[in-house]
Amino acid sequence: MTKQEKIEFILKRLGDRLTKAYLETKPESFINNLFEVESQNDDRQMDSMICEMF
Repeated sequence: MTKQEKIEFILKRLGDRLTKAYLETKPESFINNLFEVESQNDDRQMDSMICEMF
């Protein structure tokens, strides 16, 4: 994913707390780390929802 795609993903998850302009000022390593955390949170939520179904 490109930095811009990661920013868009992060904004969907944390948009009320972060702004696009703010994220665009951050280095790619910051974006990558934040993206990784939010991706893992998504995975955990999906796993939790699947477990609740059974």
